Amino acid sequence: MVRACKNWQVGVNCWAKLLRIPMSHLRQRLIDIMMQARRNSQPIHVMEAEQLVWQQIEEELLQSSLSVADKSVENNQEV
Repeated sequence: MVRACKNWQVGVNCWAKLLRIPMSHLRQRLIDIMMQARRNSQPIHVMEAEQLVWQQIEEELLQSSLSVADKSVENNQEV
């Protein structure tokens, strides 16, 4: 499955399936980023917006994994 994700045309859909992120959620984030950029009088290309969406998701996943790791450490200390 990861190899298929390297094909740019199917990449977004493939990674979304791997991460179990609904495509509608990705589209909405993309739209939100592009609209915010336009409101700031700094319109961006869709590919740049896609990159920002994936960066946000990466940050959220990292924060989530750190949070889980912290809870795991706390639980082990309580025992």
